[in-house]
Amino acid sequence: MRKLMLSLVLLIVFGLLLLTSSFVVGDDLDDFFDDMETIETTTPEPGAGELDKPAAKTEAQKAEPAGSGTGKVAPKAQVSYVEGEVNRKKYEAPDWVPVKENTKVESREKIRTMVKSRAEIMLDQEKVVRLAPKTTVDLLKLYKEEERKIATEINIDEGRVWANIAKLEDNMNLSLNSKLTVAAVRGTVFSFEVSDTAVTQIKVYRGQLEVYNPFPPASSQSGGAYEVKAPHEVKGPAQVAGPKEVSIEEWTRIVINEMQSFSIGPGEKKPTLTRFSLTDPAEQNEWIKWNKLRDKLFESIRKKTE
Repeated sequence: MRKLMLSLVLLIVFGLLLLTSSFVVGDDLDDFFDDMETIETTTPEPGAGELDKPAAKTEAQKAEPAGSGTGKVAPKAQVSYVEGEVNRKKYEAPDWVPVKENTKVESREKIRTMVKSRAEIMLDQEKVVRLAPKTTVDLLKLYKEEERKIATEINIDEGRVWANIAKLEDNMNLSLNSKLTVAAVRGTVFSFEVSDTAVTQIKVYRGQLEVYNPFPPASSQSGGAYEVKAPHEVKGPAQVAGPKEVSIEEWTRIVINEMQSFSIGPGEKKPTLTRFSLTDPAEQNEWIKWNKLRDKLFESIRKKTE
């Protein structure tokens, strides 16, 4: 009996010791796992943080010209805005096809807008041309390399365009033409309108334009075909300062200044230059207001990429 009682006492004491040790072990395990969680959140894995570092450039990227990735990349003209019905037609194609926004355009194709339609062609970040309703333009050349120059030439067959050419590189020639004039562009905001009877009117809102006569008087030619030269400083009587009729002798090359309007029609031997104001009734139409709003948007985007 005494032995049985002693065994029960020993068993109770052993149980109490075992229970106490389990609490200690449990507390230690909890501390261990807490420490492990701390280590996992503070100790980086091998290679951690490498994603935050810029990747090394490939050989192809090293060969890219300076300015790549900053908006100053090789120009790719595109139709950047479409409203209503706008079509395009390549020279060799039999039919006109619809144009969508962000469609790339190339040399030797035409773009036209129908009634209650308009479009915008972004030549690059510095150059945009917009088409009013019932306008057809012929993209004769887009960034074509010619004699160490890059040439862009657009014919306005009929209708009205607005051009905002913020900047032209030294190695680039850009002209907008009608049957009666060739306008050499150099950092200018202007409108260019060709009526259904081929009357051409140009208005300069900012900067200057050099306008050439594609059929100059015989007395102005030194023999052979007349050559339209790249934009350059104009000297002597070719620069017309104010509103006046231009003499036949002058009508070879003319500079149109800011807030001047130039017009000439078929059969007319000389153009007319007049001044205009932004307060004129003719300047209050929706087409001009829309272009000014688009210009603000265009110029704000361009500044962000500079």
